[in-house]
Amino acid sequence: MGGNLTTTRLAMGVGLPLLLAMTACRPGSSVPLEQLLLSVDELPGDWVAAPQGPYNPSGQAPLGGGLGRSEATKLAFYHPVNGGTASASEEIMLFRTLAEAEDAYSRTSAVTFSDNPHRQWVRPMDDGPLPQGASEWELRCTEGRSDQICILVARYGRYLVVLTVHTVAFSSKLEPVRVLTEADLASVVQSADERMMPVIGMDQ
Repeated sequence: MGGNLTTTRLAMGVGLPLLLAMTACRPGSSVPLEQLLLSVDELPGDWVAAPQGPYNPSGQAPLGGGLGRSEATKLAFYHPVNGGTASASEEIMLFRTLAEAEDAYSRTSAVTFSDNPHRQWVRPMDDGPLPQGASEWELRCTEGRSDQICILVARYGRYLVVLTVHTVAFSSKLEPVRVLTEADLASVVQSADERMMPVIGMDQ
């Protein structure tokens, strides 16, 4: 009986702190990633979410040939445009370590915002509601083409957010139609930032 009690005390004195430390180091999110995604109510206009809902884009190759996402979720949205369709999507990734998240942010930004003869990337606004809670971020929109796509790449600790939205899309007659104004875009970015508030300061 005494030996069992001693063993129990050792387990309580040594094993419990070790167990708590191991739990604190787990790579999983303390908040379900799906709860961090934007909803259609936060997209101005007649946007609808894809019928499949949030999904895990696990089929994508790891960034840089080995960056470790421990979790990921993505949701697509669509908006009718005079017989055409505008699209948007938000992907949220959680990485195992802060260093991997930082590396993923750098690589994603560099690849996403690389200019080419048919498309250049510019900042859409100099002020207004921007990602206040992000550790680092870039918001760019295309220039030099009839339609326009804007992308936000933002890192919140170990979390990486990639938000892509058509602000100008083509109708069925290939006529450019504005879907979101600059003020609308600022509102969407602010909403995405607010959605990430529950994880700010966590999982660093």
